[in-house]
Amino acid sequence: MLDFFSYIRYALSALLVLLLFLLAGCRNIELPYNFSKINGSYQYPASEPLPPELQYSLLAWYLDLRPDLPSELHQTILRVQEECARAVNLRLAEKIVQRATPFARLDAQGGLKFDSTYFADRLDWQENASLLAAVRDLLSSRKLELSDLGDLGALQKKDLAEQLTAFRSWFIVNSVVMAETAPLNRPELLTTLDKIQDVLTLKRHLLDSLSEAKALVAASNGLRALDLLDKASQEFTANSSLAVIGDVKTLAEFEQFRKKLPAQLLDLQLRNLEESLRQISSNVAVLSSQEEFVLADNKLLAQEKFFAETCRIWRQDSRFQAAMLEAAGRLSNIASNAAGLRTTIWTGEANLLASRKEYLTASSKMQRCQRSLAEKAEKEFAVYAFFKNERNPDQNLSGMIEAELRKTYRSIMPLALEDYARLTEKAVNLDNNFGLGFLLGRSVEQMIAANLNSAPQPNSDMTGKIRTVAELTTRARELLLGHNNQPGIL
Repeated sequence: MLDFFSYIRYALSALLVLLLFLLAGCRNIELPYNFSKINGSYQYPASEPLPPELQYSLLAWYLDLRPDLPSELHQTILRVQEECARAVNLRLAEKIVQRATPFARLDAQGGLKFDSTYFADRLDWQENASLLAAVRDLLSSRKLELSDLGDLGALQKKDLAEQLTAFRSWFIVNSVVMAETAPLNRPELLTTLDKIQDVLTLKRHLLDSLSEAKALVAASNGLRALDLLDKASQEFTANSSLAVIGDVKTLAEFEQFRKKLPAQLLDLQLRNLEESLRQISSNVAVLSSQEEFVLADNKLLAQEKFFAETCRIWRQDSRFQAAMLEAAGRLSNIASNAAGLRTTIWTGEANLLASRKEYLTASSKMQRCQRSLAEKAEKEFAVYAFFKNERNPDQNLSGMIEAELRKTYRSIMPLALEDYARLTEKAVNLDNNFGLGFLLGRSVEQMIAANLNSAPQPNSDMTGKIRTVAELTTRARELLLGHNNQPGIL
């Protein structure tokens, strides 16, 4: 029998052998499918490769279940995964090139590249968006699906059904994402797609704004067109460049149209004004009744109001500054023509009334014209204050019109005095029609008083007629109303 100490030594020896056996068993690691260990190194033979998506996923499952692997085995698995990912990404790159040639291509090193200039002249926005979306979807599909793994039947035939079931369960729960490798640089490529899409969106906005602006101009909404173009231009930031897609024409054409539009709008309005004034001028020459003069006056007033309001807008809008300077001579001519027509219509009607011996009505007409010139000086007739009389640079067009009114009044006054003096004398001295004589005399007084500033400097002949009319008017008043306690007719 063994003594106690011998028994202890035997037990310790057995325990040491058992421990060594257990340690040796722990080093016997189950390798991934198709892996082997030859001469101390781990190998993955290419003789019977699995589809790269499947192999990549199986290795991901293996690593998830065995986080504490020997470093050499772990590095070998990562290398094989990288080779699988490279194969998958290359196949994806070729698929993208097949879908999007010539926009997408493989360079000399096999890297996927995009040619942004493909979109330089392509205006089919739906087709452009569809192409970019298709490429983006392909690039974004890094997560593997069961359908990507191919046929798993070969593994089942190799008595791996139990492991395959466990793998399927794990794959469904966990997301397997393909690693980034050449020839794909997904972040850079996706950024390029986003930039192209942004530039195409901007280009479409510019072209849509340009088309809408042209439609507004055709509909006589030029100011709205300018505002629309300015807003679109302001949205075009310094970092936004159509050169990204090789387009050097669109922005240049847009800006050229925007900068030339004020001059085009001004030219269009001036041509309309010139044509309207030509039509009024052709009619003024044949006016023969007071009604026709009134109609012509209203037509001219509408054009004067439009001209004044348009000029006010142009002066207040800095976008028209250069165009107005360029058209200064033309603007002056239009204002001069309008002032000439204004003078012709006003004085023509007064002369018509005078020719019918309606001197008091003519005088009242002159008075209303003079008052209207002052009342409308800041609105309908505002342009006349801004432009000079070509014949007298020291005088603006308002002063010219007023001078012509005075000139016409002065030409009518002698005729009126002569006629009224004769009629007043006849009414008082010959016909004993003191009432008529008194009214005629009062008419002369009203004519003189109404436009005293416009009255001509009286010569001796006119002074005599004025004195005669005044004396006859006084006599008629005395006979009608009485004088020096003598009763009158009334």
